Amino acid sequence: MLIALGFAAVAAVAVGLATTVVVRLQHIEAENAERELQAYKADSEAKISAAEAVGHAAQADIAKAHAQIAEANARQKEAELKLEQIRSKIGPRIIDKDKLVGLLKGKLTSAAAIMYSANVPDGFATGQQLVNALREAGWKAFVMGAIPPNSPFLNDAPNLYETDANGAVIGTGSGLVLISPEGEMYSPESGPRFETAYESLSMAIAQSMGSTGGRTDPSVQKGLIYILIFARL
Repeated sequence: MLIALGFAAVAAVAVGLATTVVVRLQHIEAENAERELQAYKADSEAKISAAEAVGHAAQADIAKAHAQIAEANARQKEAELKLEQIRSKIGPRIIDKDKLVGLLKGKLTSAAAIMYSANVPDGFATGQQLVNALREAGWKAFVMGAIPPNSPFLNDAPNLYETDANGAVIGTGSGLVLISPEGEMYSPESGPRFETAYESLSMAIAQSMGSTGGRTDPSVQKGLIYILIFARL
């Protein structure tokens, strides 16, 4: 009986030890699993952070590329605009005849003597266009030819003109300068002021071709307006 009880006690102790060992092993296994899980999570987070960093860098590169493309497009448009401006300045002038005639119709008329700078390629052609338009508007107009090098129109009022790097005289805007014995507005002793032929022509050319230079010169024959053609600015 005692022997049986002894075996039972030993068996109970063995079972207890076995249970303790199993629990301990399970605890160790759980700790190892936890460490592996944490290591996996840390590795995954690191990889995610690295991927996000690469993504941010890629987005920054894309944004930079877009900015560079936009800047290049802006430079190209600016270059095209400057090229068009150069072409408009060096190319032959095409006068909108209908517009110019329409602006002069019904206004005071005069006679126009047209001269052009000898170094302006389209001087004569521009003069002929002006003659045709002015005659249609009721003016008397003719082309006198190139301005002589010693002409007072080039020397007596240099502030009216600008010169390029080569010293060539250039006009303003349209490239035209008007010289007339009368001013912009005529003010009689009595009655309202009225627009002169000089002012009408100056305004019509400005609206159809671009701004003009001009001055009055009492020595010019009354009833005559000189139209001088220079290079355009």
